[in-house]
Amino acid sequence: MSEFYEFINKLKTSPNEFQLRTVLEKYIYEKTGIEGQWESDRADLLYKGLIVETKRYGYLDNEKYLNDSIENRIFPYMKRLIINYGVLTDGKSIYFYEMDRDLNIKEVSTGYGKDFNEANLSFLIELIRNGKTYLSPVNLVISFGNPHKNKFIKEIIKKFYEFFKSTKDRSIKTVLLFNDWDKLFKITQEKGSKEEVSLRRKVLSDIFDKEVVDSNQESEFLFVMHNVLAIIVKLLIYNNFEKEGLVGRFNLTSFDNIPNLKKFMKKLENGDFFYKLGIYNLTVYDYFSWYTDDHISWDKNIHECIYDLIQEINKYIPLKNIDSPVDYVEDLYRNYIPKEIRHSFGEFFTPHLVAREVVREIAKILPSDKVIDPTCGSGTFLIEVLKVKKEAGLDVYEILKSISGVDLNPINVLLAKFNIVTNLLDKIASEKVSDLVIPIFIGDSSYIPSIKKIEDILVVKYRWVSFVDELQDFPEIIIPLDFMRGDKFFKVMKKVKDLIEEDIDNSKKDKNAYNFLIKEIESYEKEIGKKMLNKSIKEGIQKWISSIRTIHRNKLNSIWLFIFINYLYPFANVPYDKVIGNPPWVRWSNLPFYYKEKIKNTLRQKGLFSRDKNSGGVDLNIYALITFNALTHLLDKGGTLTFLLPKNSLQNKSLEGFRSLCMLKIGKIVPPIYVSKGKIFDEVDLEFIILTLEKVSMIDSSIDLLNSD
Repeated sequence: MSEFYEFINKLKTSPNEFQLRTVLEKYIYEKTGIEGQWESDRADLLYKGLIVETKRYGYLDNEKYLNDSIENRIFPYMKRLIINYGVLTDGKSIYFYEMDRDLNIKEVSTGYGKDFNEANLSFLIELIRNGKTYLSPVNLVISFGNPHKNKFIKEIIKKFYEFFKSTKDRSIKTVLLFNDWDKLFKITQEKGSKEEVSLRRKVLSDIFDKEVVDSNQESEFLFVMHNVLAIIVKLLIYNNFEKEGLVGRFNLTSFDNIPNLKKFMKKLENGDFFYKLGIYNLTVYDYFSWYTDDHISWDKNIHECIYDLIQEINKYIPLKNIDSPVDYVEDLYRNYIPKEIRHSFGEFFTPHLVAREVVREIAKILPSDKVIDPTCGSGTFLIEVLKVKKEAGLDVYEILKSISGVDLNPINVLLAKFNIVTNLLDKIASEKVSDLVIPIFIGDSSYIPSIKKIEDILVVKYRWVSFVDELQDFPEIIIPLDFMRGDKFFKVMKKVKDLIEEDIDNSKKDKNAYNFLIKEIESYEKEIGKKMLNKSIKEGIQKWISSIRTIHRNKLNSIWLFIFINYLYPFANVPYDKVIGNPPWVRWSNLPFYYKEKIKNTLRQKGLFSRDKNSGGVDLNIYALITFNALTHLLDKGGTLTFLLPKNSLQNKSLEGFRSLCMLKIGKIVPPIYVSKGKIFDEVDLEFIILTLEKVSMIDSSIDLLNSD
């Protein structure tokens, strides 16, 4: 008996649907080496770009059952999961379906009839191997998620780690970026039980096939995982624009050459491709762009990593005309970064149904509302806000001017940018945009800038706090408020960065960058008829430009100017009508030492610590400070804040100061308070409330207020 007929006989004798599916899955794996995945809620067999719906042998002979399986099973699955191909089979007959970019589904004729014959089985195998792939959450997880068992992404992570280690031993800048990232986003390795630390390190050891020997290696592993994910997301962004004809095509032949591929990645990292389209901050140098620096030599490992990623990403096709915005990357992040690590950061993703309820029914976001999520994660709440504004017919400028997102984690910032720009890709392509700022920023909502007057001129001021020696003495950043709010701000600052680098390359002083910026501010003064400069402001600008020049002269720049701008911009764009979100729930005692040092004085000055030391009064949770800052510094009077907070925030002794300030003096509770019932968050059982506060009064003048006159 031939192999095929032996396989068919196993299908015929399968006693039920489950057994038939198992036989089919095993055969496909033997022919392709590709494992199928069980779709969680319906146990369908999933491959990247293809879903197989199986029935018991002979089930589809009944026309009623066939039509029901098509209309109520395979078609809804394809649309819900955004899957290119659907296959319906009972082992006796087989049907193929294809969904186009407008979500229209049609049957595919293979030319081999509808029998489950060898030719149709070969057609199925070829689709699994080489079929096109729509951009969808489930496909991204299949391609890049689960690195502990996904051989493709695991090997890329391991190779990138070897490259990082070899570079870290040679490059001052790589060490600086890693150290600054490490201090800012460090897992609380010395906190938690021994069991928690052990579990966290075990999952990393399983991914890297190396035992984690200390906290530094743990941080290195996580940094590399973030770095690889950042490259994936940036390449996906480029691929989406390429498929819309907005940028050039991937040149895979050219990328066989290391210098050519490195040149491409450098342009991607610094945002050149999108800058030419008039999008100023989609990709800019960040903590994860170090590998493209001129003084870093590429080896076989880094070249293979990125080339293989591009080959995989080049298969993806973004859909058109999706009515409901999609969170494309939350599932990828959750299946890429182990939960033992995510929970160390206080990251618990908000279910989309909860976010939708908050936006539409509780906060009651209107199309005209100016909205910010100060701890936006991958943009779950902002995606729902985006839907409200798209439904109202707002153009891309109106949408992006009226939403903002901030997050301390640079990976979350990149994920949220990807979600926003991908859900607006149709508008970006059709409306011929220019001078766009994607309103997602890296920033710290627990330690925000102030707006002050210098001789009656409003400026944004921010004291950058870094925990690496090279950045310790950076001066206070000062920028005129009205200039920051202008449409050309990001475009001007990109030119300032370029001029600083040219000054160094030509061994000149930093006058070119300074003079250019002052000239642009003076031009904007005339345009809007409002004074923005005086001697003190000019001196302040001169100081921080000189400091950035010094950093660059020491080969440590490329990212700092845009990181500073990110920390300032969303907090200068006040006031907002609505603040929404789910701030991290991390106790003060579990925060890294460096982070506590940065914010502890602010906490004491504002009276957020309870004075009751005998009842845990000094163990504040970080969400209390973020809520206070959002209420006082971001909201307009009469505006509302709607946050998901732990249920005990209404009774906990350590939060007395928080409740007194936020719920009685500056804000008032807007009833009702929604209380969770049952398990809402995936992976953990946390009870929470949805609390809305209305801002009813301005705070004491001794505390800087952003929306002051």
